[in-house]
Amino acid sequence: MSDLSRFEELVKRARLDAPARVDVAQEVLASVRVMRSSATLAADRSIDRLAMAFAAASVLAASIVAMVAWQLVEQPMVAELPNPFVVQVMSPQ
Repeated sequence: MSDLSRFEELVKRARLDAPARVDVAQEVLASVRVMRSSATLAADRSIDRLAMAFAAASVLAASIVAMVAWQLVEQPMVAELPNPFVVQVMSPQ
């Protein structure tokens, strides 16, 4: 028997063999869950820091605007203008 005919015989047998059934789905899903949760936590932390920074910046900007507006209202030249921070209540007639 030549090497080529022996090889062809082995190929025929190999085609008839059923592959071994291996179920690794649970292990893969477990590793994906672990990787996803750690990546999500890291992303959440950076988003939280970014949101805190924007909130602090907006509070600072709003307080500066309020201080400038209050100083403009308190100046004598502007004193004749109605104060936007005071609500005038009219009595019913």
